[in-house]
Amino acid sequence: MSVDVTSVYLDAGAGFIDEFTGTYVSIPPALPAPVLTGVVGQPGGNGPIEVQGTSEVTDPTGDTITLSSPGISIAGGGAVDSNGDFDATTFNLADGIYPITATESQGSLTSTPSAPLLVAVGATAQIELYYEQVLQRTGSSAEVNAWMTAETSGQLTFSQILSDFVNSPEAVQFVDPIIRLYEAALGRIPDQAGLQGWENALASGAITEAQIAQAIVNSSEFLADHGGTNQVTAAFVAGLYETVLGRPGSAAEINSWVNSGQTAAQILAGFSDSPEFIHDTQAQIVGLLTSAGQGLGVFDGRSLG
Repeated sequence: MSVDVTSVYLDAGAGFIDEFTGTYVSIPPALPAPVLTGVVGQPGGNGPIEVQGTSEVTDPTGDTITLSSPGISIAGGGAVDSNGDFDATTFNLADGIYPITATESQGSLTSTPSAPLLVAVGATAQIELYYEQVLQRTGSSAEVNAWMTAETSGQLTFSQILSDFVNSPEAVQFVDPIIRLYEAALGRIPDQAGLQGWENALASGAITEAQIAQAIVNSSEFLADHGGTNQVTAAFVAGLYETVLGRPGSAAEINSWVNSGQTAAQILAGFSDSPEFIHDTQAQIVGLLTSAGQGLGVFDGRSLG
């Protein structure tokens, strides 16, 4: 008996007909990847790290978790409890920042790796993580040492330091506006490479926010979302009121923008930097950057909402 295997429905949890034997071969269902949610406590230097997470498996009791990091095939592990939660512990790690992923095993089945969690081992690495994930740059030795002094003297806790980073004038001036522009124009936050590139250029004075807005409205993504054009029309402005501010614009408001003589990029920046939009998005941006400082992979194209 000969059966063309390509003509048979094939999917995880289904199966196929073996063309040589004619027998049905079952494919076990794939396990969904677990989700890493954070680090327990403040990691010390050169020691084990306890990370928490949740299983996405329907009945995960007794499943095992294996932790990995680039260059470390098995970095540690743990077990899933009856509620689907787990605390997994790494082996001793030297000071530094580690992207940790988790896989879940159930019998002979193993899930795909989770999204990575950035884990800082040691106090210095923790401050460096804040610079990289919140301010999108590398902190100088003097900057890092100043924060370390504040922490070791008991003046500030790491939670307070993270809050200071998130609410710093630097973040407010150079990070927040870029996140708002992406959300206003594209309905999503930037990926981290894009955010870092724009932030570094903006902070150095190599580019202005207006130029970033112009680049965005000229992008294929923006044009695809706006009927292939970035011309200023009443429909374009009315759409910004609906998608950016979440309300209809009055005829007077729309006509004012249309007759202002400003380009689409200038109008976009006006909406993005408006007190109304800043108010509407500030809590979400603070939450986003706080999660980033905690090592969670938040720059993944999601919407702020």
